[in-house]
Amino acid sequence: MRNKLPYKLPTICRCKSGEWYLQYAYEYPEQPGRYKTFKVKDGINRIHDPKLKEMAARELQADITYWLEVLNYNPFEEKKDIIKQAMAEIKAKSTPPHWTLSEAIDRFKANVVKKNLSKRTKETYDNYLSNLIAFLNEFPDHDVPANSFTEFDLISFLDVESDELDWSPRTYNNYIGFYQTFFNTVNKLEKAITRNIKYEFSLTGDEYKTSNSQKNKAYSGELKTIIKEELVNNQNLSDYIEWIYLSLMRPAEIRALRFIDIDKSKRQIRIIGKTGDRIIPISDQLLNLIKKRQHRAHTINDFVFGMAGEVSAIQIGRDYFPEKYAVIKKQLGLDHNYTLYAWKHTGVIDMIYAGFSDRDIMILSGHKTETAFAAYKRDLIINENNVMKGATINF
Repeated sequence: MRNKLPYKLPTICRCKSGEWYLQYAYEYPEQPGRYKTFKVKDGINRIHDPKLKEMAARELQADITYWLEVLNYNPFEEKKDIIKQAMAEIKAKSTPPHWTLSEAIDRFKANVVKKNLSKRTKETYDNYLSNLIAFLNEFPDHDVPANSFTEFDLISFLDVESDELDWSPRTYNNYIGFYQTFFNTVNKLEKAITRNIKYEFSLTGDEYKTSNSQKNKAYSGELKTIIKEELVNNQNLSDYIEWIYLSLMRPAEIRALRFIDIDKSKRQIRIIGKTGDRIIPISDQLLNLIKKRQHRAHTINDFVFGMAGEVSAIQIGRDYFPEKYAVIKKQLGLDHNYTLYAWKHTGVIDMIYAGFSDRDIMILSGHKTETAFAAYKRDLIINENNVMKGATINF
């Protein structure tokens, strides 16, 4: 007799409101017969064409089925993100209702209007908050109580955004400064209504970035070897890091990359990103990686790194690879300045020492001028021919 499966296969839920999601169930560990329901959206609601939306939903259904049946995926063994943990903890407690993040944001905006701040200040605040909202909306249970949000949640968000958008340390610190103001303000506003409210958010100052050298922290040869060994059991993450290293593309550019953007015959990739529409060449090493990924593609419209890091018609979430990489960084004791984006800096350094010219590297890196690239390079290395690298004075 066939053993009872610990899961129930996914079904497509098409709500009248227009929101679609996939729903599957998995048996609670050590609680036979009791199942927890999981919902997965992964971007299908951003598709407005009904036929394309139906195709995306069915492909997502097939992917989840594959994870469960073939890969033996168990959601209870996955690393839970901080926001979902916070939601579970809050729901488990019988506490009076507190402001959710959405409500806290609305109260903060109302307070800004009440203070009659300038139009420019209001627009700046709206920009900071809209970025956080967009990030949180990628999670099913995103609207957690505002008082449960911690500085660790914030740093997780900022590190992903910084990698995606190539922020300067100044921009990074401006965001930290704003959110310190935001949580201090909503804490006071909510405390005026609920006296015993306590906010978890607390910054010490160590979270600020102080220099470009921190932002551009690259990986030494020894550290590269150690990390590559840790990546053996996570092929998608390994491919993703290798892609950054070889192509010097930004994470946001890679997330948006489809096979249709790659011309293997002309050995070039078309990118639309921060620096605008540009074309980069394909090296022999990058071509091998492209062939390896394309072998798993269904159509030329598939994302090279799609949902769950696989080749897929569904775009991957911004936090997927940073979360996976955070586990490795924690194991190795690396601080938050060692980012996925730092593999681009490492690639630039290795190309310089391999003898490639600045102009050749600039075609990959996206720098518009030699002056800009020279300033960037100064934050990465001392001139490779500097005489102080040779024999100097004896002690």
